[in-house]
Amino acid sequence: MFNTKNLAIPQKLADFWGQPNATAVLGDMISSAKYRKTAVGHFLLYGGPGLGKTTLAKIIANEMNSTCHIKLAQDFKEPEELFMHIAYTMSSKDVLLLDEVHSIKKTVEESLFHYMETRYMDFRTQIKHFPAHMQKEIEIKYPRYKKTTNVKIHGYGPSITIIGATTNPECLSSPFIDRFQSLIELFPYSMDAMKTIIGNICEKSKIDIEEDAKTELARRSKETVRVAHNLIQSCRDNLLANEQKLCITKENVLNTMKRHGIDMYGLKRKDREYLKIVEENGPIGLATIAKMLGYRNTMPVNEIIEPYIMRQGWITIDAGRKLTKAGQKVVDELRTNNYLIHEN
Repeated sequence: MFNTKNLAIPQKLADFWGQPNATAVLGDMISSAKYRKTAVGHFLLYGGPGLGKTTLAKIIANEMNSTCHIKLAQDFKEPEELFMHIAYTMSSKDVLLLDEVHSIKKTVEESLFHYMETRYMDFRTQIKHFPAHMQKEIEIKYPRYKKTTNVKIHGYGPSITIIGATTNPECLSSPFIDRFQSLIELFPYSMDAMKTIIGNICEKSKIDIEEDAKTELARRSKETVRVAHNLIQSCRDNLLANEQKLCITKENVLNTMKRHGIDMYGLKRKDREYLKIVEENGPIGLATIAKMLGYRNTMPVNEIIEPYIMRQGWITIDAGRKLTKAGQKVVDELRTNNYLIHEN
């Protein structure tokens, strides 16, 4: 059975919904690049996970009739690896998305400065020194090169678009940020935007959905399109498992969410355990919370559980994690609806 993500991911900028400021800026950059017959200018995309950074990078490539190359910034251990990838696997107007760009190696970052401004590169190396996947890429495109061949790059590389994507822009150096023409922030989606996006996903996926079902799914989507896709697929699976027609109703949503342990706020068991720990022990330190949740380190709490909860203003972090009045109201509602069992 089809995957809604494959069917419903926007392919053109006009189809990308819910980020009007970002699409307006990118629309100008694309139009300008087409008029000048060159690549779109470099830009930085930042915001929480699941807001559409990778999708926008692919859209830029589609709009420019080029190819999008998606790479983890930290995978380039040396500057030569990055330049070899650009020189031997990329063409004019292609897009290079450096995901998690905040993790880029310092030497690679500093070497990239000059290329972003001038497109000039000057180095000598051997292909055999590069990772296997890069050797394969180069040898497929340029069979004449062997693993022992000395390669000298001296001159201008292709005019490409470099996109930095990050959830932590504060970790980037000022000189690096200054090399990007535009800094584009992606924001959490509003309730109305999520309902529209959910409707569009279902329409493109040939799934009927009732209006109140859109509302229930939007409430649980954590303001994130990626989460919405997952919830829609869970509802679809529930319908098919029960041999029902593909029409998502409020009842279908509530039954499916109950099976998956997802409450009215989109929280899962660990999220609710986190809130309960903070309620009963706050103010409490992050490391202590992680241990009480059974984690070996703070990463799952800091990067997975807390971002949405903090964004909603349910906790404060001054001198330890503590529930706000809004957070206490949420916990009380969860307890009233039997999502939290009070322990004496």
